[in-house]
Amino acid sequence: MDICLKVLSCVSDQSSPEEQEQKRKNERIEKTISKSKQILRREQKILLLGTGECGKSTFIKQMRIILGGGFPEDQYEYYTRVVHKNLLQAASSLGGAMNTLSIPYQDQSLEGEAAPLIDEFNENGDPYLLQPDQISVIKRLWADSGIMSCYDRRREFQLLDSAKYFLDKIAQIEKPGFRVDLQDILRSRVRTTGIIEEVFQVDKINLKIIDVGGQRRERRKWIHSFEGVTSVIFLASLSEYDM
Repeated sequence: MDICLKVLSCVSDQSSPEEQEQKRKNERIEKTISKSKQILRREQKILLLGTGECGKSTFIKQMRIILGGGFPEDQYEYYTRVVHKNLLQAASSLGGAMNTLSIPYQDQSLEGEAAPLIDEFNENGDPYLLQPDQISVIKRLWADSGIMSCYDRRREFQLLDSAKYFLDKIAQIEKPGFRVDLQDILRSRVRTTGIIEEVFQVDKINLKIIDVGGQRRERRKWIHSFEGVTSVIFLASLSEYDM
């Protein structure tokens, strides 16, 4: 038996330098693969998909509150401007729908005053604080019975889910020094363009969540986000079931 082992040992020792080098290369590759697997086990990549306004960005905001410690102060200032933009967007949508659905205003003067708001709103523009006279017109619009009749038919046109929430608290929003709270941030709407990544640490695991734009022109970019994905979550808006 000892003789056989010695013979085998001699045979293995007689491998060529090329074979020994190949063996070392294989060992290095196997170590690299093993290390990569350990890294992958510590990282989970989740891709969020869905149409526009289905709640993908809201999902990430909730994760930032729960896992990321919330928002820095400059984000509160930014979302204050976003809330103002959402007010303008809601007023623009309602004013446009009044014309489309041929619903008369109770206060006929509002028809002319709403036109500049409809023209000013730009979905792709940067958010900014509204002027007092603009907020005054929006308040009068929301108090008009014609606008309320239009709101009751909101399934017939595109309107922010959070429109009523912000319009109902417009008196608070117009106050000097108004600062959004977490509920305002969650309900605010900013169109997502391109690809946004957020990374959270959960029990020593890197949780990478990817948010992509849901509009049709953005969907062609989805394919570039699938590499290395471990999970896909497709979100749908429950409020759009009858639209």
